[in-house]
Amino acid sequence: VNGKENSRFDPEGAVSRRDFALMLTRMLGVDVSGYTNTPFNDVKADDYALGAIAYCAENGIVGGDGKGNFLPGDSITREEAAKMISVAKELTGTTTEKFKDDAKISNWAKGYVDACKAAGIFGGDEKGNFNPKSPITRAETAKIMVVAMDK
Repeated sequence: VNGKENSRFDPEGAVSRRDFALMLTRMLGVDVSGYTNTPFNDVKADDYALGAIAYCAENGIVGGDGKGNFLPGDSITREEAAKMISVAKELTGTTTEKFKDDAKISNWAKGYVDACKAAGIFGGDEKGNFNPKSPITRAETAKIMVVAMDK
């Protein structure tokens, strides 16, 4: 994980969908230099994360919004991050231990969140909530990437 402008890490800052794709491919150790075609309407050919986004799209790690857009500058939510990690690492585990706010997790994301929880990649907050719709922070992203490396 690189710093932001002015050599700041900004641990509580949100992570864009673009940057999460980039961090994920770095964590996977994937060479994305050969991915030069944009898979989405809103990802420009000169986007610094084009290779990572294209790799993730080709491998089913990310999808668009149904209109051909990726929304690269939008903050990634915790449940979206769980999907990407789960697919990238081919996680299939389950657990009966649910987060206290399990009912707030989107139906499409429940299996991914469950697999990440079973693998020990994601934990809850101090109250046991997952906070699925909240943007994931840079500190959380760094932590889950380090944990996921060994899964």
